[in-house]
Parts: sequence; structure tokens; C-alpha cells
Amino acid sequence: MTDDYAAIVSAVIAAVLVLGFVETHAFLHMGSEHAKNALAEGLAAKADAMRNIDAGIAPSEAQLARLAAMDTRASRARTAASGQLMAAGCVWIGLVLALVAALCLVVLWAAVDGHGPARWLAIYSSFCAALGVFGVALGALARALQPLLGAFRNYLRAERFELDMDPQKAAELQRHLAEYRRSHPAPAPAEPGTAP
Repeated sequence: MTDDYAAIVSAVIAAVLVLGFVETHAFLHMGSEHAKNALAEGLAAKADAMRNIDAGIAPSEAQLARLAAMDTRASRARTAASGQLMAAGCVWIGLVLALVAALCLVVLWAAVDGHGPARWLAIYSSFCAALGVFGVALGALARALQPLLGAFRNYLRAERFELDMDPQKAAELQRHLAEYRRSHPAPAPAEPGTAP
């Protein structure tokens, strides 16, 4: 290992550590936003049912079904999210330990006057740096694809909902929707180049 190589690999490892911590922070922030949204949706459903109870009316079957579905969905989401978070956290901690160890060993090697070639250190630091770059890139890609995967999951849920829907109720819903559209016509599209 040369002094130039030690400087390069140290800079790469330091950059990977910084980028990794930024990605981890963004990942945790995204997870907390998802949890806040799910909690708000659940509280809105409970508040809707509680308004009926406050008025002395039993919650409707639709309200109860919504609450039951949300409880099940929230439980599954919490289980999946905690499992994913644990797995990602363990991988990241292992990678950070390997990167910090490589960085410390390279710094110690550079500190020794008249240091030897240390081929094993060159191989280990190269492997750790490459693994770190791959991990950070994979994490960034996963975070970037998360909204797309969420939209696809919602599409599949909507498809399943329509398949499970009673055909008579589906026809009634379409009739109500058609009546609403007739009584509330959509505004005409604006001409290009004019203000709406």
C-alpha cells in the first residue's frame, strides 16, 4: 500500500461514512413521516366513529369495518417497518464498524515511520470502501424507489378492493357517482395561454 493509496481510500471511507449517516437520517425521517400519517388516519377514523357515539348512535358497520381494517393494516405496517428497520440498522452498524476499523488501521499504518507494504490492509480497506459505496448507493436507490413502490402497493390494494366488492354495491356506487357528476359538472378546461 502506498501513501497516495492510503489517502485516497481514507477519503473514500470518510465520504461513505458521511453519506451513510445522511441517508440513515433521511430513512428514519421518512419512516417517522409514514408513522405520523398512519396515526393521523387512524385517529380520524376513530373520531368519526366517536361522533356517532357522542350523538347516541352506534357506529355504522362501515365505520367499524374501517377501524378494524386500519388496526390490522397498522399492525402489519408496524411489524414490517420494525423488521425492515432492524435489518437495515444491523447491516448499517456492521458496515460502519468495518469502515471505522479500516480507517483506523490505515491511519495507524500511515503513522508508522518506514511502514511496510501491508498488502492485507490494502485489500481490506479496498473491500470495505467498495462495500460502503455499494451500501450507500443501494440505500439511496431504495429510498428513491420507496414512493414508487408505495404507489404500486396502493394500486394493488385498490384492485383487490374492487375484486372483493359486492357487484350490486359497486353498481350502486357507480350510480351515485354518475348522479354527482351530473349535478356537479367539471369546469371547462382553460384555453392554452389563458389564466384559469
